[in-house]
Amino acid sequence: TNTTVYRDTDFAEIEALFELLTRAGVDGFMISPAFDFEIVGGSRFLSREEISRVFQPLEQLRRRFSFYNTSAYLDFLLGKKEVDCMPWSTPTLTPRGWRRPCYLLADGHCGSYRELMATTAWEKYGVNKDARCANCMVHSGFEASLIDRARRSLPDLFELARR
Repeated sequence: TNTTVYRDTDFAEIEALFELLTRAGVDGFMISPAFDFEIVGGSRFLSREEISRVFQPLEQLRRRFSFYNTSAYLDFLLGKKEVDCMPWSTPTLTPRGWRRPCYLLADGHCGSYRELMATTAWEKYGVNKDARCANCMVHSGFEASLIDRARRSLPDLFELARR
């Protein structure tokens, strides 16, 4: 399952949900903070600082439940790691074409995957680059970046494999 956390999410309810789903046979969970879509308004969404604070109960939940998120991503949510987003890591094909730059933002669509990769100004997106990305910590872009980091660093790879 994939659970999205909003400002008013109660982690006691998430724990109860995970217990229920485990008894029902679900063998693993993913968790991620909600993305702050401009059209919805910010009152339901967490800032990056709030995410690290609100997600603290995750430390206990990860000892009791099996997560499909990487341990590095869970550490990122807890504020223990910093990493840049890789918006190209989860390309999204829609009826209008390939969504640019990521499945959360739609600055346009491309007719082919090759066009998406070749013509998108990737350097313009991400935290501290695009205001819409300021509070994003969604797994789609950050988990891939942490995996890529582990691929390039033996200590990070061992840490990723250890958990």
